[in-house]
Amino acid sequence: MKYKYTYIAILISIISILSTSDLFSATRGLTPLQISELVHSTQRSVTSLQGSWERSTDGGRSWNEVNVPFSDYASGQVIYKKEIRIDEDYIKTKTAHLLFQRLSGQVEVYFNSDYVTKVDGQLLPADIVIPKKLLINGSNELRLVFLENNNIDIMRYRAMRNAPCLMKGIISDPMLVGTSDIYVSDVHYQANDVNTLKGVVTITAGQISDQIIEKDDATGAVARKKLYITAEFQLLNNRTGETVTPMQSSGVNIDVSSTANINFDINTSGLKNWSTDSPELYKLCIRLKYNGTLLDEYFVHYGKRSIKNSNGAMLLNGVPLIIKAVSYTEHYGDDGSTLSAYRLEEDVKNIKLLGANTIQVKHINPTPYFVYLCDKYGMLLLLDLPLNNTHYGLLTAPEFVAQTKIVLDKLLQYYSTSPSFVALGIGNSVLECNAYNKLTKDLVARANGYSKLIYKQVDMLNMDFNTDHCNFLLVNTKNERFNSEEVSANIDKIKELCQLPLVMSFGTLVEPNNLNSYNDPMSNDYQSYLLKSCYNIAQQKHLSGVLINSYSDYRTYFPVLTIKYYDQYINTDGITDLYRHNRPSYSMLKALFNNERLPILNPGTYEQQAPISYIVIGLVLLLIVVYMLNRYSRFREYFIRAFLRPYNFYSDIRDRRIMSIIQTLILGAILAMSFALCLGGVLYSLRTDLNYSYLISAILPFNTFLSALYKLVWEPNLILLAFAGIFALLILLNAVLLRIIALILRAKIFLDNAVTITIWSALPFIILLPFGVLLSKLVLFSPIFISVFFILSLLILFWSYHRLLKAVSVCFDKPMLQIYLLGIVYVVLVAVIPLVLYEGRYDIVSFVNYWMYI
Repeated sequence: MKYKYTYIAILISIISILSTSDLFSATRGLTPLQISELVHSTQRSVTSLQGSWERSTDGGRSWNEVNVPFSDYASGQVIYKKEIRIDEDYIKTKTAHLLFQRLSGQVEVYFNSDYVTKVDGQLLPADIVIPKKLLINGSNELRLVFLENNNIDIMRYRAMRNAPCLMKGIISDPMLVGTSDIYVSDVHYQANDVNTLKGVVTITAGQISDQIIEKDDATGAVARKKLYITAEFQLLNNRTGETVTPMQSSGVNIDVSSTANINFDINTSGLKNWSTDSPELYKLCIRLKYNGTLLDEYFVHYGKRSIKNSNGAMLLNGVPLIIKAVSYTEHYGDDGSTLSAYRLEEDVKNIKLLGANTIQVKHINPTPYFVYLCDKYGMLLLLDLPLNNTHYGLLTAPEFVAQTKIVLDKLLQYYSTSPSFVALGIGNSVLECNAYNKLTKDLVARANGYSKLIYKQVDMLNMDFNTDHCNFLLVNTKNERFNSEEVSANIDKIKELCQLPLVMSFGTLVEPNNLNSYNDPMSNDYQSYLLKSCYNIAQQKHLSGVLINSYSDYRTYFPVLTIKYYDQYINTDGITDLYRHNRPSYSMLKALFNNERLPILNPGTYEQQAPISYIVIGLVLLLIVVYMLNRYSRFREYFIRAFLRPYNFYSDIRDRRIMSIIQTLILGAILAMSFALCLGGVLYSLRTDLNYSYLISAILPFNTFLSALYKLVWEPNLILLAFAGIFALLILLNAVLLRIIALILRAKIFLDNAVTITIWSALPFIILLPFGVLLSKLVLFSPIFISVFFILSLLILFWSYHRLLKAVSVCFDKPMLQIYLLGIVYVVLVAVIPLVLYEGRYDIVSFVNYWMYI
């Protein structure tokens, strides 16, 4: 026991050391340095709004406690509220700002039950000024009402391949920031000339408590006195804090409740360049003073750099730049897009250690702290507008166009001064059309003056693209059936079509637990093999770089069809998983980027096979049909008559001549299995095809249904039974409908007769049986057999419906023309009208047109 207190002291010391290390910083609040980077000031007062909030999903009738920030996935209206204490001195001397690093969804802001504003979050920062008249000495209630997901956002996510989760809520750290009543509200500068920093500071004067009134003796007019505000500008070294340029000052008169601009012009000829190898970062500090008293201090980062494309190459500070990029989605584990400052920094450092020099922020706009980290560590940033797999219906929707322009304006407002933000993406595999060309022209015009390169992403197999306004292209490699010779040939074709710098984009989904050889396209080794192959092609073709999709996995809005995995809602194309565990492809990419020795890959043996059970079942069914035709003469007679002389055949049913219901039911089961063999074989063969996965999700955007379907697709025997059951159910429903019609018309058609009519009317589906035996094999050789199946099925469906109408005419003894008219009305009521309504809500035609385009 004599060492008891020694052990306790050692344990306390270890805990103390660890608690101050980065190992535990993920669970702590923001540090003062991190807060200053987020509010761009060390002088402003900051109150964290992290922690306990109340949340309601039923319009405020009931509440539960939640810990903010966090990623919320509710689709309907959600309300958050929090009590904030504000004292009287704060109200008199400060302007209150609600600063959200990222908001998602459309939100109405209320303060003490009074409406303040409405914000369309778009996962971007929001700075909301609270009017002084709404502030109360003591307890104040902040209420955020997140509205139900709007149709445009839902359509945009439906259009996006493997879109991330559609979130709403307070995703990142919220704060209450107090500034003086006169403060810096915006800073914008241009760095076209690397030796001169020119820009504009916007100053806002709020509702100043002590209004200064003056009277004009000549006119007798009384007005508020304008205040003369001085702004001081100076550049500091970001690491050392030392001043690197002389202080400059300029002044402006400003009225209460108004804004004013002050221009600045700073000589930067003596400063070091910012680059990916040496990210020399400076702070542009602005201090506002009135009569010598400091009112506000604000800073933005500045990196002296130039980037442009020249003669088919990109130049950073005049030096050729080869892009080594990874795409990045802010998503981690079960926390969604709510990443701590610690996690963001670890990600940026690990990407830097990987050997990459560029990050494309994918799907979700970055947090301001992530952008700062890219400035700090020397990572180039490619930021994309929300134009991913966008179809004509969205491109012509005024609300979507307006929303896209708003996102652009916010991106430029918040991130344009960041030296890492070098390029703006104006589309990823967007439908090339006049509407898109018009939109991109407007977007590029709005981005003029911000010194950003413009790029778009195009699919390798689509040679119809417009390069107007673009400085370089990202070329997406199609990996469903990767072939290095075809990829090389397509790259050559694209190089002939345009002279812009090309960056090759590639990646593939993997089954996380699949450790087969690289011949298995779902294995971890195949991902490494693909990265190596595509990287070598990019080097051989002297391209301007590569983009790897992606750095990490993320959770998706729709289930993912193309992999067999226990969690269908994870996109597994990352070189790290959701929790940043490295896959073998991480080591491969690190070796490629750093010109190190490459890991050895095991080629092994793998052959994609069709389910043997389909062939066996198909052959057994064929044998049963042949046996029944040979063994039962009456069945053979009915079979031939039903095809060649259907009128006489249906007359026998009407006259209740003997017909075995057992044989009819066996025939129905064979027809159901024939259809199921073909459809199941097609879906099984397409289970790894991203294009067809996109089409299915677009046409049937119902997560529960898609989840069940995608599980079935990977179990060929189960999907066979499921589709056969659906076919049989349709036969039964049709028979029940015929029986109901018979009761109304008092016809002597009973349920067994109705079943017989329906099954024998569908006899043409027997044609699919021999086709189904081979189809699962044929589609492995050529996808054209998929089209053959769907065309053949459609023709058989029309043929069978014609036979059914003829059967009804004969059995019910009604004129054929009358039955056909009723049949058309039935189709309109049951199929056409619901399809029109469905199209009006889900815009299926636009998705199908886009699918045919890609």
